[in-house]
This record gives sequence, C-alpha cells and structure tokens, in this order.
Amino acid sequence: MFLGTQTDSAAMDASYGECEKRGRRMSKGITFDEVLDMIDSLPAEQRESLIEIVKSRLIEERRDRLAKSIKKARREYKHGKASRGTVDDLMNELAK
Repeated sequence: MFLGTQTDSAAMDASYGECEKRGRRMSKGITFDEVLDMIDSLPAEQRESLIEIVKSRLIEERRDRLAKSIKKARREYKHGKASRGTVDDLMNELAK
C-alpha cells in the first residue's frame, strides 16, 4: 500500500496511528488512509513521479532548516553566545 522503504513505511504508519488515536483527519477532511488509497489508484508512473516530488520537497525542507540553523549559529557566534573549538576543547569544558 505505501510506496517507500521499510523505514519510511514504519514512520508513516506511526504518523497515521497517531492521527487515528487522536481521531484527527488530515487537512480538508481527508484521512491518511484515504490519501494512501488515492495514491494506490494512480498509475505506477504517476506514483513514481509523486515519490520523486515528495522526496525533492523533503530535501528542500531539510536544506532550508539547515540554512536557518547555520545563520542562527553564525549570529550567536558573532554575539559571543557560541564559541569554536575541537572536540577535546568541548570535552574539557564539559568536565569543568
């Protein structure tokens, strides 16, 4: 029913289970299971395209989060809220 790796499937099942436990429906009143059924009804080529689109969007989201994290770290470093050093420096600091 789900197109993806076993890890993806487990994550999606967990996500769906969480929505189901809370009695939630996805946006616009469609349940997660209904979305999966709709995907199953698509031709194989469209399902493969859908997978690529979703993967690309997830990659872009991760890229955006990383860029924001880097900007925040640079800002904190600039304002003295962060410092640089080696792993040994960090371990020594934690041991204090």
